[in-house]
Amino acid sequence: MRKWIISVIIFLVLTIAVSQAFYNVPRADATANVWSSSQTVTIGKKNFSVKAVYINLKSPWIRVKPALGGGYVGGTEELSALARRHGALAAINGTFFNAYSDMQPQGNIQIDGSFLHLSNVGSTVGFGENNEVRFAPLRTYITGTTDNNDDFLHNWYAWGINHVLTDPSAIEIFTPRKGKTTGMKTGTSVVVKNGVVDSVVTGEASIPSNGYVINFGSDPNVSRYVERFTPGTPVNYSLSFRDLAGNAVDWSRIKHSVGAGPILLSAGRVVVNPRAEGFTDPKILTDSGARSAIGKTAGNVLMLVTVNRATVGELAQVMQKLGAVEAMNLDGGASSGLYFKGSYLTKPGRKISNAILIFEQQPEIKVIISGQTRSFPVKPYIAGGRTLVPLRGVFESLGASVEWDAGTRTVTARKGDITVKLKIGNKAAAINEKTVTIDQAPVIKNGYTFVPLRFVSEALGATVNWDPVGYKVIITQ
Repeated sequence: MRKWIISVIIFLVLTIAVSQAFYNVPRADATANVWSSSQTVTIGKKNFSVKAVYINLKSPWIRVKPALGGGYVGGTEELSALARRHGALAAINGTFFNAYSDMQPQGNIQIDGSFLHLSNVGSTVGFGENNEVRFAPLRTYITGTTDNNDDFLHNWYAWGINHVLTDPSAIEIFTPRKGKTTGMKTGTSVVVKNGVVDSVVTGEASIPSNGYVINFGSDPNVSRYVERFTPGTPVNYSLSFRDLAGNAVDWSRIKHSVGAGPILLSAGRVVVNPRAEGFTDPKILTDSGARSAIGKTAGNVLMLVTVNRATVGELAQVMQKLGAVEAMNLDGGASSGLYFKGSYLTKPGRKISNAILIFEQQPEIKVIISGQTRSFPVKPYIAGGRTLVPLRGVFESLGASVEWDAGTRTVTARKGDITVKLKIGNKAAAINEKTVTIDQAPVIKNGYTFVPLRFVSEALGATVNWDPVGYKVIITQ
């Protein structure tokens, strides 16, 4: 019995300690969905300068999505310019790339459900619907068929997507996100349009906007596949995913992803093992340098982090101390950069190949009155925690007449024996001449007068309910 009590006490102490570490992320504004911090984290006897951006993944306003430098695979761009071009609130550099040669990326890049680049080294962070975040040592395999037949006389395979290789035994797919041409000067290129072979050419080929190109290396064991691709032949390919142990991975819910690695944390524990993930470079295995990382807390807060100088192992400990339970290393060194609200928290030392972007955009609010979805000349929006709607649209939908006094900037609505008065910019309203205080004053925006929906609806005798999942205001009379 005594051992049981001691075990329970130890469990509770650890739970409280871990919970505090997981949830106590710096947050000056409790209402913000995205915020930043600069702090010093001590590991042992070493101090690390840490910049971080935190993102509340529970908010339906938040979206996470990768982007390509210059808009194509192999392009580069300043991190700040890339973020501004897409209208992102925050951004961090993404996967590794050949910064000193051809600028080609070296990790997985998936955007809007399509993989634009592949790698079977390292790990991948993926983003799905409802801000689901997954970390996995993803291994990707490409298999294809010709003539709608998957037997051994009609199937084929590829090494990757949108990566120029010199190996004569390589088979590579090139999509429009690579650019106008494949960049492959050797081998045989099969041009596919609308799922059908259009032509077969030697060496470099133009990439059709409605298809892709398959380049087969000159090795006889590879070039023999070309005879299966005669003009007019139907062609398709698909991707499958496995983990390091060869087990199938369901990646169907993930729409965007970026690969780098190694994994730093899993279930709150440090699990750094770069060699197991295929890394051989001392920059990852042992060296200290500028680092970038992405992680997630138990409270579903995403973390974008840069550290001034650390080994990958030390980076894992920093992420753990910051409160992450899952985390992965990103490209570092001169690529390490963190952008937030129009300026750098950490400025990269070079243009980058790709980035992970954070967007905060209010979803469209649906207003349902007596079972019918109402449309308005301009969209409702939220301010001060209240939904504001164009005054005429809502009052008339509720069966009230509306008067506007331009001199006093006062709105008067009447329905039966109820009279409601509101004044622009004033939180004092009146219901049948009785003054009440409202949370959000009416405003004029872009030439339209907006009023707080809940107040006016309830003042006119309606019941108001808010559906946070569907972003719906449901009003019944």
